[in-house]
Amino acid sequence: MKQAGYAYAYGAGTIINAISTWKGAAFGIELKTEAEVVLTEDKKIIGYMEESGDTTLIERCVELTLSRFGSKYGAKWLQKARYP
Repeated sequence: MKQAGYAYAYGAGTIINAISTWKGAAFGIELKTEAEVVLTEDKKIIGYMEESGDTTLIERCVELTLSRFGSKYGAKWLQKARYP
């Protein structure tokens, strides 16, 4: 049985100067990130990003989500960034 999930999120930016002035703003950017996660029988969490980058945060999020729901599975995931 194959268990898979798909999701996407739109990108945003923030104004860093907001830290010192207690005022800030966020704005949308033309970036859409898509992800697919497939559960596996082994307990490994393996991921791939189409564009290079550090995958540590994503792997930790998948690990915590599986742990939160008491899953005995591992996961393989693929992340894609889409620019219009």
